[in-house]
Amino acid sequence: MRHGIARPRTPATVPGSGASSRARIPELACEAADPCLVGAEPGARDAVRATVRLRDGGALIIATIDSEIAASVVYVPPGEADAEDPSLAGLRVLATRAAFRRRGAARQLTRACATLARADGASRLAIVIPEDAPGAQAFCAAAGLAPAGDAVTRLGLACRTWRLSL
Repeated sequence: MRHGIARPRTPATVPGSGASSRARIPELACEAADPCLVGAEPGARDAVRATVRLRDGGALIIATIDSEIAASVVYVPPGEADAEDPSLAGLRVLATRAAFRRRGAARQLTRACATLARADGASRLAIVIPEDAPGAQAFCAAAGLAPAGDAVTRLGLACRTWRLSL
């Protein structure tokens, strides 16, 4: 569906180690956005190509390079990213395919998230990066994010929050 609300007929599942361990994913109602919504010129081969807004105000954003999916991110709106800080929006699961690293896709996605965050009334955008990921830290610094606060443990990894003022 190009515009409006898309509702899956059956709930999606995530395969686990066996049929009994499948995790149920709640149904999502999303609004399919124009594929050229954020920063893309019609016919552009390198662009943010799709922004799917989720029911909670978040979004799944996909970037392409040479007409192939290069990277994706989940945008988390203010109020959902940090319950204690309603002015903070978040980036989650920022991922770039290895063949497309260092070609600007993640930076495009970060800019797209910043645009959504400003429109949603956020004053800052944050992402949590593992302390032992120098490549991710270098990307954050180059994209204008700065380390904030003390290291925290997430999923057994020492991590630090990086923030961008909008």
